Amino acid sequence: MTAPQTLQQLERELAGQRRTEHGAGTVYDRARRRVRQTTARISKLKEGSPAGQVAFGSRFIPDTSEYTGRIDWPAVRAKSGVRRAIAKATQYRTDYQFDASWRGMRAAGFTARGAYHFFTEEPATVQARRLLAAVDAAGGLEDAFTWNDQMGPAGDFLAVDFEKAYAPAFDTRAVLEELVIELHQAVGMRVLLYTGGPFWNTATDGWGNDLGCILWHAAYTANPAPDLPACWHPALSHLWQYTDGNYGNRPHQLPGLPPCDISVTLI
Repeated sequence: MTAPQTLQQLERELAGQRRTEHGAGTVYDRARRRVRQTTARISKLKEGSPAGQVAFGSRFIPDTSEYTGRIDWPAVRAKSGVRRAIAKATQYRTDYQFDASWRGMRAAGFTARGAYHFFTEEPATVQARRLLAAVDAAGGLEDAFTWNDQMGPAGDFLAVDFEKAYAPAFDTRAVLEELVIELHQAVGMRVLLYTGGPFWNTATDGWGNDLGCILWHAAYTANPAPDLPACWHPALSHLWQYTDGNYGNRPHQLPGLPPCDISVTLI
């Protein structure tokens, strides 16, 4: 039997296709099909092989919060190979599990750690300061953040979770833009912007400004391309949150973790 293709091999192949084919939608649609097929194959390998289990987990990025419960991050890495994760940091207050998760990922030797803030109706400055204070209290951003089109994030980074609007579209735009600018100026790095296409297009009135962010796209469908927000071009790499642990493509769960949100890098 031919060994299943790893996601790293798949990503390299898709990168070559992007250089030789015209029409971003064609490449994007093919990427969706191939990621789905490869995920299924590696999932089967994982079930029967410890080596496959580690290869499987290393390609995926779970995100967690206090609702996920306390997590033994060193055990998660040992069981699944996961070495990148994102933790909820703030929404009106600091998430009860954030400090333990941020420090736990560091202790486990994770190569990428993300801290996200859930967007609220508060002034942008209040939201930015709360996120920065929570991260500083948990040990700060210790490793420089980089984004690789093939592999996704490395190092420590911040994200804004924009999935709820509290004001008319243009006021929402202003607060969101100010928040991203304040975070960028404070840490000197690009911020990830979490959102879904239908929500973004309604809440911002189809705004085409990506705010200089890297997209973290929530779409629990087999093909997320039609649901991209108006601010993002399908040819650009980004994170795709393909499941919330219940809906969306499989796997819904990684070894050592309860069912939770999981993302992969798409190119």
